[in-house]
Amino acid sequence: MFKNFSKSLNACILASFYSSGSPQFNIVFKNGVFSIGIIWSCFKQLIIISGISFVFTVGFRGAGLQIEFLFFNLVLWFLFLDTTNSTVSLPTKASLLNQVNINSFTYIFGHIIRIAIQYLLILLLSFAIFSLYELEVYYIEILRSFIFMLLISCIYSILLCAALHNKKFLIELHGFFMQGMFFASSTVIPINIVPNPVRDILLFNPIVHIQESIKSNVTGIELYYIDLTYPIIFISIGIFFVLPSLRYKDVKFNEELKIE
Repeated sequence: MFKNFSKSLNACILASFYSSGSPQFNIVFKNGVFSIGIIWSCFKQLIIISGISFVFTVGFRGAGLQIEFLFFNLVLWFLFLDTTNSTVSLPTKASLLNQVNINSFTYIFGHIIRIAIQYLLILLLSFAIFSLYELEVYYIEILRSFIFMLLISCIYSILLCAALHNKKFLIELHGFFMQGMFFASSTVIPINIVPNPVRDILLFNPIVHIQESIKSNVTGIELYYIDLTYPIIFISIGIFFVLPSLRYKDVKFNEELKIE
């Protein structure tokens, strides 16, 4: 049983990689295809994140924004953003879901694992680049924050994927919510400059605590109200809703496949 699950999960991960790549960039050989599009899809976000980091760092010089933590804050945010938005709007692929041993569990987890692999590669490459420029990077703390953000992204996206299934208006509305959440997640705006009572409200967001935990190592400023217990509580509670959400999603997928 585990062997079948493993094979179907691997198949979904590979299918997700190929669907994320641009076929026009593929190089066709006699015995196969080498997809440059997959490589591009893995690292195009690195270019975007680097550009945004540079703009914010230069544009807000003297405001306390340093590229040493801003870059990694943006990597974590884009991990959350890509995982959530793409999973919530994940289409019903009959060609894949009709295969033996493939269901919503393997389909959705395969998609999320593909994104996690991409951002882990971005993170490791970033570590190498930062070390070449001799910039101080707190590897353990960033990797810990990456794991926290990945778990939160996984839980949140699965719950929303089930709750907003085929509700196009709500999915679009959620996209606007995510844009606002970017500024409320302490990714670029430090939480210590946000006035009360707004700050007290934002502190209920577990992402704020993850993002600020990276900054404290660089700035040397420890904020007493930043506590990684918040993301741990979210993960501990949210994980109990993952399987019911996937089960509900599986029922919806099967209903759509029968109609087709």
